[in-house]
Amino acid sequence: MNQLMTDKEFVPFGVEVYVSDLQDSLKFYKDLLDFKVIRVDDSHNFVSLEFNGAVFMIEQRPELVQPTTGIVMRFFVPDLKSYYESLLKKGVTMHKPLETKDYGAARFYVKDPDGYQIKFFNR
Repeated sequence: MNQLMTDKEFVPFGVEVYVSDLQDSLKFYKDLLDFKVIRVDDSHNFVSLEFNGAVFMIEQRPELVQPTTGIVMRFFVPDLKSYYESLLKKGVTMHKPLETKDYGAARFYVKDPDGYQIKFFNR
């Protein structure tokens, strides 16, 4: 399917990452992390996703995949503890478990199939 960009994708800021296998990444984000698909563009090996109002895009470009521990994608979750427990039930491996920091934020981390770090957080 090749579609034009949707209105949801025209946001002030969005994250786009290159992945080595679009289908593996899509399964991870959609089926395990509950991201919603906005648009699929098969002709460009590209998918736009949404999570709690944030736009997140993935494009299959294995030659450019270079995740680093210096980049963390951060997503706000209204009910962090319930979300954390739902991911554990699905078998998602936690990179760093749920914790509350002394500055008032609660957070946990996962890594996607290409090693990108994703932080889910709340107060």
